[in-house]
Amino acid sequence: PRKTIPNVFSCPICGENSVTVEMKKDEGVAIVGCGGCGRKEVVKINKLSEPVDAYSAFVDMCYQ
Repeated sequence: PRKTIPNVFSCPICGENSVTVEMKKDEGVAIVGCGGCGRKEVVKINKLSEPVDAYSAFVDMCYQ
């Protein structure tokens, strides 16, 4: 079977597997939030962005 990219990601802050991504491509943003620790960020995206791209930007923000 082909591997797929997950819809729920691991949080770099609390370690829980509870980070979700809400894509709002028409607005050019994605809302990335953790259900475990409550960390939430709004990241800029473009029309070609996928949820994993928004998650990657979220992780970068957490380590800055």
